Amino acid sequence: MRVQSKDDSKKLIIEKNILDSYSVISFDVFDTLIKRDVLHPKDLFFYEERLLVNLFGKSFNGFGEKRIFAEEYIREKNESHECTLSEIYNEFFNENNIKENGELTAEKCASIEFELECKVCNKNRAIFDVYKYCKEKGKKIFFISDMYLSAENICTLLNNCGYDADVNDIYVSNEKGFNKRSGKLFQSFLEQEGLNASEVLHIGDSYHADFLGSRKARIKAIHVNRFVNNCIYPIASGKHDELSLDEKSLKAVINNASAFDSDRFEKIGTECFSPIVIGYVLWLRKKAHENGIKKLIFLARDSYLFFETYKKYFCAKEEDAPSIEYAYVSRKSLRLSYFLTIENFEDICLTFPTQPLTIEAILKEIGFEKKDFCDVIKKYNISDDEKFNMREPVLNEKVSNLLKYIHENVPEKYYEISELTIEYLKQEGFSEENTAAVDIGWHGSLQLMLEKILVANGGNEIPFFYYGILSGAGRRLKGLSYYHYALGEENKTDEVSLVYFLERFVPEFIGSTKGYEIAKDGALIVPVLEEKDFSKFDIGKRIQKGCIFGVDEFFSTGLTVEDIRSEISYSALLSLIYYPKMEDAVSIGDIEFFDGIDYNMAKPKKMSAYIFHPGKLKDDIKKSRWREAFFYRLFKIRFPWGKMFVSVKKRYMKRKKYK
Repeated sequence: MRVQSKDDSKKLIIEKNILDSYSVISFDVFDTLIKRDVLHPKDLFFYEERLLVNLFGKSFNGFGEKRIFAEEYIREKNESHECTLSEIYNEFFNENNIKENGELTAEKCASIEFELECKVCNKNRAIFDVYKYCKEKGKKIFFISDMYLSAENICTLLNNCGYDADVNDIYVSNEKGFNKRSGKLFQSFLEQEGLNASEVLHIGDSYHADFLGSRKARIKAIHVNRFVNNCIYPIASGKHDELSLDEKSLKAVINNASAFDSDRFEKIGTECFSPIVIGYVLWLRKKAHENGIKKLIFLARDSYLFFETYKKYFCAKEEDAPSIEYAYVSRKSLRLSYFLTIENFEDICLTFPTQPLTIEAILKEIGFEKKDFCDVIKKYNISDDEKFNMREPVLNEKVSNLLKYIHENVPEKYYEISELTIEYLKQEGFSEENTAAVDIGWHGSLQLMLEKILVANGGNEIPFFYYGILSGAGRRLKGLSYYHYALGEENKTDEVSLVYFLERFVPEFIGSTKGYEIAKDGALIVPVLEEKDFSKFDIGKRIQKGCIFGVDEFFSTGLTVEDIRSEISYSALLSLIYYPKMEDAVSIGDIEFFDGIDYNMAKPKKMSAYIFHPGKLKDDIKKSRWREAFFYRLFKIRFPWGKMFVSVKKRYMKRKKYK
């Protein structure tokens, strides 16, 4: 339960001078003081249905609708139109011919519903600040609710959420026999407390029950919005009716959690990145179970947040969850062993980045030192400053001849280095049966290398569970076993910016694995990481902090969640990418990265710099990894620039192909 606000300086949503005019403040409870982590209150009953079916069997199929009907029937039947939780469950059992037996009782089911209420109820940040101000000013506070729960139950919920409630200060319709809408519950409250209506201000979210109902008792009232969008970039904006039960809950949890983020980048982490982690680990749990996986190996660095979440919420709480490991494997750490394993040396080209590289950089990427091949490099007349694109359809003849020679004449020391890689993979369990690897994904080159190395050294093929793969990855993954949660050949999302955001803000902030060595005690083989300075990457750390907060908030509800569609999981991030606020386009766009070349996410020069040097514009667009923000900052006009750029580029490439 959230009981403390991160920032107490926020301006109250109700003017202080209005509050100061009254000595007594009464609050509605649900959707005013308390917010549930479900989009609609009735969604709770469908989560309860999942629990009851699991506990008591198929007789509780359809419980959600039947629970709603039972309450409606009791309200119509009772003269006061009020009912208690016990009455609702007794009616449900009678109407559906369910006989009480052992643990299966109406009272037990009612207690399960209340336990769920306790899990999903959290304070409403905006109203909590109003409540706290009233407490500090010494005002007498009451709680008035139209509800089937008892005053004692409501008192528990309020105190769990950080309020200081006394059961004697709570007025509930089912106990008093009157509701707020009629005005009679307010009148009963005034009479019982010996108050004049002019002393009291009531605050609530229902226009008919709280605003008009209190006025029938001559009490002044303030109507507050039931739903407040706390998000800068909401999930599936405008698509409430298209969401599943779990997706609605995700939207509600993230919206409620975002109210507690005072730091803008933590807020972005909560809104845009935690849904991605949540959706993927739910999918991963399901796929691992379907495929009989006994062990999951999460690959550093990109699977860091996925690993931490899976460990905390599945491995620690589910007896049949696969065991997990966090292994330090990268393309760079595998290339040498892969090169020594493959028959056709040119297969190594598929594992290279697209940027042109010098011959020294090419050898370094494979794991070789240039000094060991100086004579051969000179023989093939390759200069130090020449650059070659290893991903060209036809490899440069000079580079091809050099790699062919090296492939046939590898110095012995490189076989020894490769042996450490192979032993590390065995040590981490990659060769064990029913084992799968977990990776963020994209091109599939790491799986291509890993499987070739494992099979060549007596190991098993290993399936991969990817967050996403890019269109075109099938060339490398042909014949391999893999599953992907997002993107892929059928995906219509502009992949470029989405991929770069995930690559920059999801991984652990450590250097990439460049190789392996024997530990000082000689017992284990340990990874050797590149030295990398993340001291200036404060924004990324704050985004991850917010992401972890959102993930914790979602799973702490205890709801039996099953599935989030990938397009829903990254919908908020796409909102940031396609339609960023200018302050985010600037602050995130200015972040510097190195990806073969130095670049900023989206940092155009002034327009005047491009007017006389249009070539610079072309170069800067090519370097930018967030073109939507690049064009937005350049032209100051909100428009889906990235989509337009991709569309124009595709048409250009298509025309070029047929010329």
